[in-house]
Formats: sequence, C-alpha cells, structure tokens
Amino acid sequence: MLAHLGAILAAIRSAVETIFGIRFRTFAGMAVALSLVATPYAWSYDYVLLALPWALTLGRVQTIVGSRAMLVLLLQVLVASPLTWGLYMLAFSRGGETLSALVPASSAILLALAVRWDTRSGSP
Repeated sequence: MLAHLGAILAAIRSAVETIFGIRFRTFAGMAVALSLVATPYAWSYDYVLLALPWALTLGRVQTIVGSRAMLVLLLQVLVASPLTWGLYMLAFSRGGETLSALVPASSAILLALAVRWDTRSGSP
C-alpha cells in the first residue's frame, strides 16, 4: 500500500515538473493558497495552511536581488499580519468573511512574484 502511494506521488511530482516547468514544492504552495481562494467555506482560521506558501516565499527572498527582495519581504509581512487581522476584524463588523479571500490570493500572487524574481538558474 505504501509503495503504491509513493509511486503515485512520484508520478504526480514528475508530471507537475514536466507540464508546468516548476518544482513540486512551488506548485504545492500555489495549490494550497489558491485552494483557499476557491473554497466556499474557508474561514480565517483555515489560513494556518498558508504557512507553506509563506515559507516558500520567504525562502526565496535571499536569492532576489536589490530592492525587490525588500519589497517581497515587506509585502509578505503585510499580508501575513496586518492584512489578515484587519480582514478578520472587518468580517465581524460585516457578518461575513467574503473579503478574507484576499489573504490567500495575495499569498499566491506574492509566491509567484518571488518565483519570477528569483535569480537562481532553474529555480522555479
């Protein structure tokens, strides 16, 4: 059973890297963030899953050159803290968390930006 699961995961990983041309961990980070955007029942407490795309984004900051690295770092801090808490408080006043989808959407865009600006060769 475990061997079958391992074979399936290896096949998925190679398919993702072949079709999309990005590393599997980057794909997984984008998939997690975008799945929270599309999920109709996602609430603010589900955003603990965003630790993966946030970690991947922060891991790429050291290979981004110049002021772009500072911009990505600043945007990551803004998305992970003030934006998240601000939309959480706004949800209580509005009675719904419809705007909270901005957090995972921003996280996905920020990860894509970090991948794009990464200076390592063959790094996606």
